[in-house]
Amino acid sequence: MRIAIGIISLVLMLVIGLQSIAISVGNSITGNEQTSTAAGYGILVAFLYLVGGAFSFKLPRVSMVVFILAALLGLPGSSDFKDLRIWGIVSLILAVLCYFTGRKKKAKKEQDQPSERLAPGEYRIKPDEKRYL
Repeated sequence: MRIAIGIISLVLMLVIGLQSIAISVGNSITGNEQTSTAAGYGILVAFLYLVGGAFSFKLPRVSMVVFILAALLGLPGSSDFKDLRIWGIVSLILAVLCYFTGRKKKAKKEQDQPSERLAPGEYRIKPDEKRYL
């Protein structure tokens, strides 16, 4: 799941970045400053998607926080750039997925740890494991 979140966010980062740059260039030619400012928010959201996608592989909780920040930038900054609202909602969905991924990773880590502490130098041997001396 972590790999899927990372790949999806990196692909969406390219889409959001190219769309925001195209809107920024087009509106700077026409002189529309409000939409150009919203396109600046889009570029920041694209950067946060890059950071969130990079952290999703090993640190899903950090990635969740980054995606929430991207949603906080995308949702209110979308008055003139309507697609930014969609990217904010997608960012919230990715944050929820990162939350469940981090929770699953934590549960797996607790399950893999032995229930009793071993003394230094003591090793646990599984019953079906062959020992060669």
